[in-house]
Amino acid sequence: MEKASDELVGMGKKAVRPLVYTLECAIHRDASDDELHELSMDVEDILVKIGEDALPDLEDFVTNGSCNMYVNEFAQDAIFKVMELEDEDKRKVCHHIIKVLIEEGKKKVWQCTFCDAEFEQGDDD
Repeated sequence: MEKASDELVGMGKKAVRPLVYTLECAIHRDASDDELHELSMDVEDILVKIGEDALPDLEDFVTNGSCNMYVNEFAQDAIFKVMELEDEDKRKVCHHIIKVLIEEGKKKVWQCTFCDAEFEQGDDD
């Protein structure tokens, strides 16, 4: 596995799309949760080694409506890892693809599940 990983890292940004599509294929072949998690960790490790060259394709996967939602979520999290972002810094690059409505007293706000950013009800962000 290490040799294959090194070769994929050596391919750089050319390896990003095929790597992420392995997750999509695993989902369609009904991989178990454990298998999918292990594959995701392996793919993420390679993407982190590829570095910022991976970002344009990962950005595309975050917002790609043709992908499984798992892939969208994976791509958003991978962006955070590649860019080494934590906490509030995540908000600067997050696409806020999944929000939940939270009641804080009488006030209702939308909160991003990835970066915890809050939006007033009716905000388009």
